[in-house]
Amino acid sequence: MDQTATGTATGGVPSPEAEQDIEVLNQYLIACCVTLLDVDKDLFYKEIHTPESQKTIKNFAVERGQKSLVVSKSERESPAIEGSAPPDGATEKSPAQIVLEFSLEVAYKGPNTLAIAFLKREQYPTLDLSVHDLAKHVAVQLQVINVGYIGEDNTPFVITNTYILNSLTPLFQSYEAVRYPKDAVDEEERKKSSGSSGLSKVHAKLNELSLAILQCQQNLEIPDVQLVVDPEVRNIVKRAKAENRKVMPSDYAEEIKSNEFLQGLQFRVNQWIKDIRKVTKLERDPSTGSALQEVNFWLNLERVLLHIKEQIEQPEITTTLDILHNARRFYAVVSFGKDIELDNAINRVNGCNMLMRNFPINGLISATTIEQIGKAIEDIFERLKKSFKGMECQYPADRYIAFIEAISRDLTAQMVKVLGGMKIMELEFSKFEKILSKDSQEGVFAEWQRKLKDFREGMRQLSQRRGERMTIKTFSMEHEALQKRLTLLLAFRSQHHKLQEVIRKVLSCLLYTSPSPRDLSTSRMPSSACKKKKKKKTK
Repeated sequence: MDQTATGTATGGVPSPEAEQDIEVLNQYLIACCVTLLDVDKDLFYKEIHTPESQKTIKNFAVERGQKSLVVSKSERESPAIEGSAPPDGATEKSPAQIVLEFSLEVAYKGPNTLAIAFLKREQYPTLDLSVHDLAKHVAVQLQVINVGYIGEDNTPFVITNTYILNSLTPLFQSYEAVRYPKDAVDEEERKKSSGSSGLSKVHAKLNELSLAILQCQQNLEIPDVQLVVDPEVRNIVKRAKAENRKVMPSDYAEEIKSNEFLQGLQFRVNQWIKDIRKVTKLERDPSTGSALQEVNFWLNLERVLLHIKEQIEQPEITTTLDILHNARRFYAVVSFGKDIELDNAINRVNGCNMLMRNFPINGLISATTIEQIGKAIEDIFERLKKSFKGMECQYPADRYIAFIEAISRDLTAQMVKVLGGMKIMELEFSKFEKILSKDSQEGVFAEWQRKLKDFREGMRQLSQRRGERMTIKTFSMEHEALQKRLTLLLAFRSQHHKLQEVIRKVLSCLLYTSPSPRDLSTSRMPSSACKKKKKKKTK
């Protein structure tokens, strides 16, 4: 790899603060970034000491308004050198060029950029870079965070959700455990204290934020079609609007004579057909992914289709089609009306969204207790039951089955998430039994089985009303493996607890305080003698 670099820097002129030893900060950045950015040390040392980079770093150190310094590395293709030829058997591929940048703003730079942000802590608006003051070393004054990496999944959604799920949520959970220890505080008192301090609200908001990020990320999976209009057609419509009238054939009498103009319109209409068909023919495999993805797919598909319909009804689009019709370019006009199948797609999506609209899947995904999971399962099956009534809901029968299996996957993931945060194997047996008793864990799975039986009956009635012949296959429920595992776990700890009780009772009779060497009159008494002595006393 050709390791050459170019640097860019942004920032204003530093304020007239006392001169700082910027080299202390330079050495800290070198120590961090060489490893985190995986860049050659000599290359980074050379780049960080350029005047532009030093200006940016100094601004960050002394300016109170500059809260962040971002160091990024991106790989770009080097420009080919004229007259140079690749060796025999080698392909023509330019070596990658490493580009290092120092900037004062956190910004998304695409999937080919690795970025590290250095953030000032609140109590350090300006950095103290005095070497002699080790208590205020630069590492104490800054926080480091990764804001981008090289990869196709490098998006703000993935990065932020990773921090929420794997960093922020566990951080607040551990803080709550330290602040309100379970052993030192009663369970009800601990919940009350956590609620009054706002920690419970923080947990709920973090879950909501994670869910919102996931939904926003899935919203982008369906392309939003923008129908590009010819500039001349736009001008024709604009002139007609200015005169407060509709477009008439006389408005484009001259343009319709131009074969080049008509060819351009026909090309645009054909492109519209291709773009719209990508959406109207879009499908999703319901056997993969989560139930939330299935819900969002239909809701977002409806949104995109309605947006396309709104665009088609605009005068710019209708005028384009009228021009082609008047020019006897009938093929493009007929194809546009027939091939896109927009109305059929909208009707199909509307029928499916009778189920998906306001579907209570968020309650399951954001649940933080087993009781909340059970309530969410009840709400979900109630919503499914309502969709069976009437002929309005046109959600396909085979997708119903795949949808139930997807909900089972979500149930498994949420149960593992909730139980994993409890460290159930470290709990006292009384608390352990309460968590996994029939009223909680067994209640969730038992409720699922009862509701699933009603679901099967509803599916049978639905197929009869639709006149469909449907054989409901055996459901593949992912949570069944978890249910079996938890049942074995509960049985194991129950037997272990019973064994402890037996041992404790036996030892209470066998283990007496050993007699003192000076008190030889006291002797050990076997358990049988202990029992006989108790009987005599009772007589």
